This record gives sequence, C-alpha cells and structure tokens, in this order.
Amino acid sequence: MSRKGRGEKAVYNVAASILSQIVATISGFVLPHLIMQNFGSAYNGITSSVTQFLSVVALLRGGIGGATRVALYKALANKNMDEVSSVIKATEKFMRKIAMVFLGFILALSCLYPFLVKDEFSWLFTASLVLIISISTFIQYFFGITYQFLLQADQRQYITTFVDIIAVLLNVVLSVVLVKAGVGIRGVKLGSSISFSILPLFLYIYCRKHYKIRDDVEPNFSAINQRWDAFFHQLATFIHSNTDVTLLNFFYSQRVISVYTTYYLVGNGIKKILLTITTGVEAAFGDIIARDERQTLIDDLNIYETIIHILSCVLFGSALILITPFVEVYTLGITDIDYTRYTFGYLVIITEMLYCLRAPYEAIVNAAGHFKQTKKYAFAEAGLNLTISLCLVRQFELIGVVVGTFFAIVFRIIVYGIYTDKYIVHRSTFIGIKRFMITSITILLIFFTCRFMKPSEMTAFSHWIMYAIPVTGISIVITASVNLLFYKEETIICGKKILNIARKFIKRRT
Repeated sequence: MSRKGRGEKAVYNVAASILSQIVATISGFVLPHLIMQNFGSAYNGITSSVTQFLSVVALLRGGIGGATRVALYKALANKNMDEVSSVIKATEKFMRKIAMVFLGFILALSCLYPFLVKDEFSWLFTASLVLIISISTFIQYFFGITYQFLLQADQRQYITTFVDIIAVLLNVVLSVVLVKAGVGIRGVKLGSSISFSILPLFLYIYCRKHYKIRDDVEPNFSAINQRWDAFFHQLATFIHSNTDVTLLNFFYSQRVISVYTTYYLVGNGIKKILLTITTGVEAAFGDIIARDERQTLIDDLNIYETIIHILSCVLFGSALILITPFVEVYTLGITDIDYTRYTFGYLVIITEMLYCLRAPYEAIVNAAGHFKQTKKYAFAEAGLNLTISLCLVRQFELIGVVVGTFFAIVFRIIVYGIYTDKYIVHRSTFIGIKRFMITSITILLIFFTCRFMKPSEMTAFSHWIMYAIPVTGISIVITASVNLLFYKEETIICGKKILNIARKFIKRRT
C-alpha cells in the first residue's frame, strides 16, 4: 500500500475516532452522574466494579488480537483472501471457546461476588446485575470481535467506530428514558446491554459479506501461534486496568470506588481522546514493516512521537489543574462521600499521560510482532503494579493504588523505549530521553503558572468553563513556545501534516 493509501485510511480512522471519543466522553459523564443522582454513589460503584471484573475476558483471550493482526498484515498486503479466511476461521474458533469459558466465569462471578458486597446489596440483586451487564460482552466475543481484528488490520477501524457511536447514543437515550420512567438500575443496565449488542452482530454480518470469508478453508492456527507470547502483554494491560478497582473492592466500600471511577472518567476520557490519533497507527506501522520501508518507519515514528508529546502537554497539562475543580462541580449535591481529592487527581492525570506517551513504542512492538521478545517486560510491569498497589492500598487508600500504576508504567516506558530504538527502529535512545525531559519541563511550567488561578466561586459548570479557558490557553502557549524552541522543524512539519489531513477530509466531505 502506498503512503497515500495509508494516509487516506488514517484520515477516516482519526476523524471517526475523534467523533467517537466526543460521544463516548459525553456519555461517560452523563450516565454515572445520572446513576449517582437517582440511585446513589454505592450503585455507581457497584456497576463500575462489576464492569471491571467482567473485563477479565480480555485476559482470557490471551493476546489473540495482536497475533491475529500481525498474521493478517501480510495476507492483506498481498491480497491473499484465502489466507485471510484461514486466519479468521482459526481466530473465530478460538474466540468462541473463550466465549464459552467466559460464560462459566459469569456464572461463578454471579454466585461469588454478591458475598463481597453483602453489607450493601442483597445476593439476588448483585447476582442478577452481573448477569445483565455481561450479556453484550458475551455476544461481542461469540460473534464480533474476530471481525473487529480484521478491520483493524485492514486500517478500516472507522467502520467499527461509526457503528459503536450509534450504539453509545442509543444507550444514552435509552438509559435516560428508563431512569426518568422510574425503572431500577437493573432495567437501565439491561437497556445498555441490548444497545451494545448491535456492534458485534453488525460486524459479523458486514465482514463476512464484504471480505467474502470462506468457510471451506482449513483454519490456520499456526499463523496465530504468537498468541501465547502476546498473552503477557494482555496480562499487563489487564492489570493496569483492573488492579486498582479489584483491590479497592476488598478493602473499601463502593462509595470509595465511586470516587475512583469519577476521577478516572476524566483521566481516561482525555487518554482516549488523545489516542484517537493512534487509530490505525499500529496497522500502518505493520504495513510499513511488512514492506521493509525502514526510513519511512523512522520518519513516521518521529512525527507520531512529536504529535503525542505536544498534545499530551496541552491536554494533560490543563487537566492537571482542572480535574479536581471539575469533579467538585460534577458532584455538587452528592454528599454521601467527599469527592475533593487534589493529590489523587494529580496522580491520575500524570499516570494517564504516561500511558499515552508510551503508545508510540507499544505500537511499533506490536506491529513488528515482537511479542515473544518483550513478554518478560510486560510480565514485570504487571508484577510491579500489583505488588506496589497491594503494599500501599491499606495505608494510603486511593493514592496507594495509583502510585503502583505510576511506577509500573514508568518501567514499561523505559524498557519499551530502549527495545524499540535498539532492535526495531535502530536509532539513538537519547532522542526519546530528550523528548521526555522537554515534556516534563513543559508540564511543570504549566502547573506552576496556572495552579493559583482558581476563582473563589465555582458552583456551576459555567464557572468551571470560564476557569478552563485561560488555563487551556496558557497550556497551548507554553507548549508551543517550548516545542518551537527545542523542536522547531518537527513542530512545523507536524502542524503542516495535521492541516493537510484536515484539508483532505474537508475536501472529500464537500
């Protein structure tokens, strides 16, 4: 595929992802607030906890997604549809086995988890809630996720994204209507499960028809044999996403978990918005590596890193100042627990920013299929996160778990950065070190410039918005100034590329 072809797909993927994240972010703030206002913080906590526990299915799939995409890159580049069908058939068989294992896990969780929260909720209520929330995940793994891997490998993730937007909007509308109609939390979550079942069913029908997937080919299990090496990478991601809530479930109430998830609504929302520009990046790098375009790989990685660091400074630099005031306004009138946690808010933002800054290295490693070579680092990250969080959670509550996540991500950035530069891209590691030093200086300048700007009165979102505007403006000015000073050429190139992408997209829409 030419760079032009990859660029055109990237335009569609990025545009779709930006729209998706806007919709998802709005939904992510509307629905928990609706639950807290109408049912209480404990109900918000338990629905978040159940969702986190159910995400263990991501671990059960054992890295199959990464292995499948790597196997498909070359087959798609060569337009070998028999091989594509063979890989898809192997993946689909594997995923359906995982779906059945997940079904057993759901039944076990619905029986055992109610005992963990028995002081706050009845056994029957919690068990039925687990079963209801799990419906859409089971359907996703049984029908749709295999074809999601196919669209990602073909750089057509925008198709998945647009359907997902429809499902999210339907979920918001249905949830609001059900809450206003006086339906209980289980009825609301049943509406959500029905809404999110649309995506996997659509992908199954669309991809089998569009790619002409054949059923008469033999499944190529050898093509996805790297799944066991990719498993350790999946394990690290799983622990990053679930350690905190799991430990808090054992040591604290659902109200404390509600505080945690409310702050992470902000941090995770910004992370997802920022990572929209990575949509299709791994697939693009995979295509470049499959064609052995070495200089293109280096050039594109440099551009990708520059964009990630600049946007991280603006978005997370602003959020560092704005997150706790936002949560205070967001939870006005909710008095069953104190939501004002400045130190915790700072740590959430820093941790999520670091997660974004490691994205370029993770994309390169995954695209190159170096799962076996780097699985020890993923395993070490997972162990570090769990160990530190477990040691600190009882004494430091929310801060204890986020500190464990922080040190684990720092470790992963260091080892991934060194490995990528040395074994895949073949460039000086000093380039990455310099970028992180400049980004750290930029974040500190933003923080100390804006930290005392908070107005005395902040009792409505309009007050917060008037506060956020100058903070964001200062973040943009400081970030632009620092990057033009140290990375003038790269910053100008990135600016031109972004404008060109925007022009192409607008031109195609008119």
